[in-house]
Amino acid sequence: MSMNILHTVEFYYPSKGGSQEVIKQISERLVQKGHSVTVATTYDPQRKSLSHNGVTIEQFHITGNRVRGLHEEKQGEIERYRNFVLNSQFDVMMNYAAQQWTFDTLLPIIDNIRFPQILAPCGFSWLHDTNYREYYATLPTYLKQYSGHILHSSSYQDSEFYRNNAIPFVVLPNGAAAEEFQNIDTQASIVFRKKYGIPPDIPLLITIGSHTGLKGHRLVIEAFRRANIGKAVLLVIGNTLDKHNCLWDCRRRAWRTILSSYGQKKVYILDIPRQETIQALKAADLFVFGSNIECSPIVIFEAIAAGTPFIATDVGNCREIAEWTHNAGIIVEGQKNEHGLFFASRSDFASAIEKMLSNTEYLKQLSTQARAAWQQHFTWEIIADKYEKFYDDIIKSYKR
Repeated sequence: MSMNILHTVEFYYPSKGGSQEVIKQISERLVQKGHSVTVATTYDPQRKSLSHNGVTIEQFHITGNRVRGLHEEKQGEIERYRNFVLNSQFDVMMNYAAQQWTFDTLLPIIDNIRFPQILAPCGFSWLHDTNYREYYATLPTYLKQYSGHILHSSSYQDSEFYRNNAIPFVVLPNGAAAEEFQNIDTQASIVFRKKYGIPPDIPLLITIGSHTGLKGHRLVIEAFRRANIGKAVLLVIGNTLDKHNCLWDCRRRAWRTILSSYGQKKVYILDIPRQETIQALKAADLFVFGSNIECSPIVIFEAIAAGTPFIATDVGNCREIAEWTHNAGIIVEGQKNEHGLFFASRSDFASAIEKMLSNTEYLKQLSTQARAAWQQHFTWEIIADKYEKFYDDIIKSYKR
């Protein structure tokens, strides 16, 4: 049965980020399967078309959430968004992420929507923030009105929240695209290393994440500086989303690393095209991820798709991903602060780097394990099939 599907997400193509990528991948693959998909999202001045790869885009001049405040860049936009949802003939709606306007603005009218609603909460990032205490106290009432719930993990804090409130959910993991990673070969590694002057026998580490200050760049660079691994190169790949970013701090720490190691260690701060990023993942010996807050980071799945073992902080469901991929990664423990942000020590992270790079054969084994797990379970094709089936099941069982 062909479905008419509405996805809502705070940001969407051409904007870059984890949520954007998940919805883009699922939406486009559902279109390829013969379904109609519309994405409701925030207005983006860089967006040149309201259709991309078969997906229709409806954009609204709205920002914020219920706690920080909902803001209309144009008068009447919230009402226009609500009317769009209420008056459209969709078969199912999936809201991607709580704590943002495309979900929060619908809560007062959720009872009036005449087709099934699904929520993928994406981790409840601010669950432990005192500013959100009332938000999460009232949230279960709304969640129980939804027809279904998709979580990316069975072990992260959002799953605990659901279990504590007796709300059923399914687990659909994130993934990486087969068309990008399936046929990537060693030549890509050679091309990338040659372009950036990195010899084939020099350990290459990589981290990927926007310069938000929360993706763990500081931890990774400082751990790399401290690690006793001899000559090595670290790539920090990411874009800047606004003027409040950690780019300058990353550059300062990169120079400090180069100077303190007398040039033995080099740190490249890069913002490169997608194809080069994939080459970099393939060329790297190790993916290092020091993020402070995550739900289920796509970059970890992309690392394993490239056959690159990883080290990650115990953030989001990284520990669960390590288990799913037959222990293709090491998890560095630490602590959460009062805002739910996770922090690990630089020395512990440095020790993990030393351990992983000290055994070449061990790294090769992990690489094989990681890629095999991705091919069997974590391509977007496999995951889109699961979304399609879940949507179909929800529609068939829907009663209003």
